[in-house]
Formats: sequence, C-alpha cells, structure tokens
Amino acid sequence: MYAGTLRALGEITDINEIVRQPHILEIGRKGAHELIKVADPASTLLPNTVEANGFSAWLRGPGVRCGLATAGIALLLMAGWIILSVVDRRLAGGGGVRDKLKRACASTPIWLMIGLPIILFSVATFAVSGDAALEPLTFFSGISIWPSEMLRLIALLLAIHFMIKARIDLDTNEKELTRRFGLAELPIEKWRWRKMRIGLRRWHKEYPDWMKPDAQFTAKEAWTAYLRRNQFWPRLIRVGVLLAIYAVFSYGVFALFQTPVAPARGDAAVRADFWILIPAVIGMMLLTFYVVDAIRLNSNFIRIVTGGVRQWEPEISESRGRIPPLEKEDLARYYDIAFVAERTEVVAPLIWYPLIVLAVMVLARSAYFDNWTWPFSLILIFTLNALWAFGAAALLRRAAEQLRAAAISSLEVLRAASYKSPERQVTFAELIGEIRGLRKGAFAPLSEQPFVRSVILPSGGLGLLAVAQRLLDVF
Repeated sequence: MYAGTLRALGEITDINEIVRQPHILEIGRKGAHELIKVADPASTLLPNTVEANGFSAWLRGPGVRCGLATAGIALLLMAGWIILSVVDRRLAGGGGVRDKLKRACASTPIWLMIGLPIILFSVATFAVSGDAALEPLTFFSGISIWPSEMLRLIALLLAIHFMIKARIDLDTNEKELTRRFGLAELPIEKWRWRKMRIGLRRWHKEYPDWMKPDAQFTAKEAWTAYLRRNQFWPRLIRVGVLLAIYAVFSYGVFALFQTPVAPARGDAAVRADFWILIPAVIGMMLLTFYVVDAIRLNSNFIRIVTGGVRQWEPEISESRGRIPPLEKEDLARYYDIAFVAERTEVVAPLIWYPLIVLAVMVLARSAYFDNWTWPFSLILIFTLNALWAFGAAALLRRAAEQLRAAAISSLEVLRAASYKSPERQVTFAELIGEIRGLRKGAFAPLSEQPFVRSVILPSGGLGLLAVAQRLLDVF
C-alpha cells in the first residue's frame, strides 16, 4: 500500500526500486561492504546486482582463471627444471633423479613457492563461485573467513612438508653416523606383525638386562635397537595411538566447554571451513606427535647409552682423530658424547616444526580477518599442543646433560687413575674440557639455538630465555 502510494505520487519512477531486495551491509575495517545475495530461481524478486571490485572483480574477469592455470603449470615446470639441474658433489654422478627429488621434498622454499600460489588462487576461485560468494572475499576488512582458510591450508602444507623433511633428514643422518662410527645398518625386512609389537613394546621390556646398573653392551647393539624403533611402521603405530587418545581428549574438552563456531555465511562457506579445518588440525597433530616421538625415542636412546655402552668399533679412533696414549676403552664415554651430539644436531631442531604450524593456525583465527573467538576449550587445546613440543625438548636436553655429567665423571676417574702417566692425564683433561664446552645438538641451551637467537635476540628477550633455560636445567 505504501509503495503504491509513492508510485502514484511520482516519488518512485522505477518499479525495480520497489521489488529489488534490500541491501545488506557489513561494517568492516575499511568501511561498509555490501554482502552479495544469491537469487532464488523460484522467486520473482530480482537479485542484488552489486558491482564487484578489487581482487574479487579481477578474479571474475575474462580469461583470468585460464591464465592462472597456465601460469601454475609453468611454475611447476620451472621448479622441476631447477630441481633437476642441482648437482650434489657428495653423491655419485652429482645425484640421480631420486636424490634430487628427495632434496626438493626437504626444501621449504620450494614447497612454499609451489604451494602458496595454488592455495591462494584455489580458495579465491572457490570463494567467488556459487553459494560460496555469500561470504565476501576480502583480505584486510575483518569480515571474511577466506584468508583464515588459506592460512589453514598453508599450515596443512607445512605439516606434510615438515614430516617428509624430518624423515629425510633423520635417514640421511642415520646413514652418515652408521658410516662414520662403524655401526651396522638395519637389514631390509618384509612387513611382519612383529614390527607392530616393536612399536608398542618399551625398551625395559625388550632389553631388561640393559637396565641393570652393571649392564654392558656394544654400541652396535644399542644402535640396532634404536633403528628398529625408528622405522616407519613402529613410529606410525605409536603416533596413531597418541592421535586416537588425543582425539578422545579433545572431544571431551569440547563437550565440557564451548565449541568454537565459524563466523561464516552460507552453507558452502560453513562446509568449506569444516573440511579445511579438520585436515589442518589432523596434520598439525600428526606432525606434533611425530616430532614428540622422534625426540622421545632419542631421549630413551641417550639414557640407554649413558654408562651402558662399553665397546665402540675400533675404526672410530682414527676417524675421530684420537690416538694413543689412550685406548679405545678409555674413549668410550667421549664417543658417547660425540655420537649423541651429532645425532641430536638433527633431532633437536625438530621442535620448531610443530610450533611453526601452530603459530600459523593461531594466526588463522585472528580477529584481523574475521570475528573469530577464543573459547576456553580452544585455548586449552592450543596450549597443550605447544607444551607437547616444549616438554619433549626439555626431556631431550635433560637426558643429554645427564649423559654429559656421567661422561665427565667417568673420565675424571680415569684421569685420577693415570697419575703415573702425565701424558694420559693431559689428554683426559683435554677431553673433559671439550665435553664441558660442547654446545651442539641437545647439548646446546635453547638460548643458543640458531632459530631462537635469530628471533629473540633483536627483541631483547634473550636474557629471559636464558633464565628459563636455567630453570629447566635445575628442575
């Protein structure tokens, strides 16, 4: 009635002004943003004909998607050309195709160079298609979930990459240590159910004699036992059990407290958020438990080695540059330290992998992108994720320091017993000083880790971290 009166009086000249749907606006960080409504085909109402602008309008332009696909294929070809042209002088013939692909899988810049454009434009293309367009595609207005979804996919990409990189680096280090310390490689065996038992069976159950105070065994035996537990299937069993238990724990936490809700508009955006969030969380937790298991396994190995190994292979003396007046039995504790330092030089940095992925996941819930909230349940889950990694690193550091103390104590006893040989006493003193000053792998405090120094040193927080590290050493 009111609209007809305005029409009769000539206040409205265009009938579309009457039947057009109302404009729905949301106030973002950069002003008002009109939300696009999808027309109902059975309705006589006309849809909003909002003129798209910015990145969204460019993405809808003619030929843009075809050009993006062509550019993506060209980017992959360029990356492949670069990967295959790299030569490694340490490998025969500069390394084969398999070696180069492994090196590419361990290269974070290559993964980001290829993965970031694919994630960015795939999510953007989906965001402007169909019902997904109900959720606006903006990056810095604070009213869109799509930047958060991009970051979650980046977190998933990094989680997959870091697990592959960790495996490649650990395998490479294993082969190098096996060669340099004259140890035996693990023979290749077919899959047997016994491997599942190894994955779940603890050291003290498998080797009860090694736990005795006067236990004696060779470094080759300890290394073989470690390698058997470091294989893919045993680790998969352990990680899978932890993931299942953690999933039950998370379900209980969300049942007790508030469940996070995505500030998405439309069923398409809600479904996209769910199917992106779940793989990203699973990837993050798999990476976390993978790293925790690798660090924990090395911590147990260090505790087994501490005071237990009585024999290293005879060829080590030449490779380590140690010659008489000391015998190989006198150098057993020194070899313990050298071996653990070189192994944990690869293992210790693994702690940063889940923390980096966790930081990306936290950033994805920033209110800068959309109205994301932080219920207590989510804060608890994310805090526990960080504590998993820090706790494993603290245990590794503690085990290494216990090994250092045991080695120094043993060498001091040998030095005191060599009072009739000044030359032996001097050599023992040199070894003790070298072990005390070792800052490598797990023997390096967190404040001296290269990654930590690069991040914290400019901010002036190095002193606080050093205090925290001192507290870890004490407790």
